[in-house]
Amino acid sequence: MMKQMMLAAAFVTLLSGCGSNNGEHVQQVRYSIGDQEVMLKGLQDIKLFGQKEENGLFKEISVTTLAGSKSFPWSNVTNPAYYPAIEVADLNEDGDNEIIIVLTKGYGTGVNAQELHILKEDDLSELTVENPLHYIIKHSHSSIQSIGDKVKVTVDVDGQTYNKDYAKSAAGTWNDKIRFGNVLNYAVMDNKLVALVPGNLSPAEYPFTIKLEYGKDLKVAGSTIIVQ
Repeated sequence: MMKQMMLAAAFVTLLSGCGSNNGEHVQQVRYSIGDQEVMLKGLQDIKLFGQKEENGLFKEISVTTLAGSKSFPWSNVTNPAYYPAIEVADLNEDGDNEIIIVLTKGYGTGVNAQELHILKEDDLSELTVENPLHYIIKHSHSSIQSIGDKVKVTVDVDGQTYNKDYAKSAAGTWNDKIRFGNVLNYAVMDNKLVALVPGNLSPAEYPFTIKLEYGKDLKVAGSTIIVQ
């Protein structure tokens, strides 16, 4: 579990730090209690503001660039440690950069739920991105079988297979199936969008991560099983 969370953290750091590696100024500003509009993150001429704080969430996010400003019914936790990440890259290879925004919807022990939004830089219209969890449901088969004092775990994704036998006593509770989605992270690597989706066998067991790589059409182009 610790190795998995360290892997996820490394990819999140990669995404949130890419702008500064390219020589661009990355700015994050905390707010004073009582402010109505909260600046969450800035990159180049792009700024994100949180609005309508309620129950630990910003219920509305506005994006401001030189081209204008637009508000979206997105949410993000109000904990400054989990403010949104911003990156710019030409993901669809049309010659113009897109704005990649990664929000955090929830976090905690065994949970790090992110949400991705990609906007055109010129008019802030949103592009459609294939949902990584929907892709995994369509392209994978998995099972958790209890056999005597053993638990047999199998997952197959795009022809790749992970098999492992566990002692039944290794976990107090085993899932009835492999679950995906408690932890979901996004990154931009070499101008390509990547989603990292760990598989959960029990409340504390995340033995592998499915890495999904996106093509220029923003649909999943391939996958890799990474064993922790």
